[in-house]
Amino acid sequence: MTGLSRDAEVIDRLPCTLLPVVRWLGPREERAVTVRLDGREQHALAVEEYDYGDRTAYRIRLRDDRTIRVWWDDGAMRWGWLPPGRDARPAGHWPEPKAVRRRWWPEREGWPALWVHTGGRWREAWLWGREDWPDGTVVYEVGMTPAGAQLGEGLRRHRRVYDPRSVQPRRYGAREDGSPA
Repeated sequence: MTGLSRDAEVIDRLPCTLLPVVRWLGPREERAVTVRLDGREQHALAVEEYDYGDRTAYRIRLRDDRTIRVWWDDGAMRWGWLPPGRDARPAGHWPEPKAVRRRWWPEREGWPALWVHTGGRWREAWLWGREDWPDGTVVYEVGMTPAGAQLGEGLRRHRRVYDPRSVQPRRYGAREDGSPA
């Protein structure tokens, strides 16, 4: 899993030449961002955007309630609080079904919520079942909403090899970008 490669450039004072277009982000528009500062990745909320045309700066609020301004930099920031992901590998079936240990979760209310990385992005999913194969492979059977459908409607069954780079736990009511649903 590759993280952010460099620290974000903190802005002491915004440039006054060529005044930026300032966009105030209200409480429902604040966006979760992961930013690297002092060599470590931190979660923050973007609360203001300063558009200079060729560059964009953000005022971000860190978890300790400090606010700072930083230039957007793909190597130093990414939207959301999920780690960079890798698409989950599809899983087949073990040739000897009796050798596989299985666990199933009860209907809807009991399904653990997950993020599954597929198609190059994190998507909401629910864990329906888990298989432990004799070779140590763990397979998750998940339900994912098809593109364009309402969250949780028309769930499609997928079998994926478990890997922490492609499957993450999800809190109910949280979006991919970390904002409340």
